[in-house]
Amino acid sequence: MGRVIVTHSRGWHALAMVRSLGRQGVEVFCGEEAPFAPCFFSKYCQGSFQHPSVSGDPEGFVDFMVDKVKELKPEDPNEPFVLMPVHKETWLIAEHRERFEGLVDIPLTSHANMARTHDKGKLALLADELGITIPATRQFHDFDDLYRSIPELTFPVFLKVREGAAGVGLKKCDTAEDLTNSFREFVEGFGLEPAEYPLVQDFIKGEDYCVSALFDGGRRVAMMTYHNVRVFPRGTGAGALRETVPLPGAEASAEKLLKHLHWHGMAQLDYRVGEDGTAYLIELNPRFFGGLPQAIASGADYPWLLYRMA
Repeated sequence: MGRVIVTHSRGWHALAMVRSLGRQGVEVFCGEEAPFAPCFFSKYCQGSFQHPSVSGDPEGFVDFMVDKVKELKPEDPNEPFVLMPVHKETWLIAEHRERFEGLVDIPLTSHANMARTHDKGKLALLADELGITIPATRQFHDFDDLYRSIPELTFPVFLKVREGAAGVGLKKCDTAEDLTNSFREFVEGFGLEPAEYPLVQDFIKGEDYCVSALFDGGRRVAMMTYHNVRVFPRGTGAGALRETVPLPGAEASAEKLLKHLHWHGMAQLDYRVGEDGTAYLIELNPRFFGGLPQAIASGADYPWLLYRMA
């Protein structure tokens, strides 16, 4: 039927991928930097391997994965063979995609697209260019600019590092003093240069939603939206209880952005829907997401669709 390599095998969404593909008769091989992972024990896992740390030894990880792909490549050149990165290794594999050319299919958007959308400052500029609604976002390159702008702010506001995920580098600031102290803590704690200084974004009172999507060269293949009924940590974290819902405004916004970028592969976009029903784009992640089991249960079987698309 074909063969797939799945990474980040400790993730529950990776396990959902293994099960989705395995049920369709696809051979699935599972990689992880830890010695043990849930995917390793799935009946659908045909083989498992431990690889170098993605963050601790990125070059070693890429070298290892190139060799592993060569080792697992099917003898039949017509047999489908796909590499599906799951977590932060997605960026590394996209960056070094040329090393895998001719060896395996990698259905990911370009590294340039990832860089342009993962940076919340660049994403805010792109959204503004396209007329996509986002919370008012301010970028400061020195402390004096921040102090001068404080009278213009309405508290609370969010302080965000330009590149962060899962609530890391994110704080809700209720007062000017809280903002200035936290801004300095972020700069010093993360070792940020002026061009990397955190963003200050308006707080939108409302509910959190996520739009997941699969695109094939800028063409929409599938889309599913869910509502975060509960998040952890409370107020800023990832969804812990979700429900599948239609959200036409956010979905139209997501499609406009992904079409413009000629997106290829998975994407997950976070939205805050205000009390007036306006959907505000918060961030975009170019990979599989924690709510994947729900998407599959809802009929959006992204791993299988991505495999067929590749």
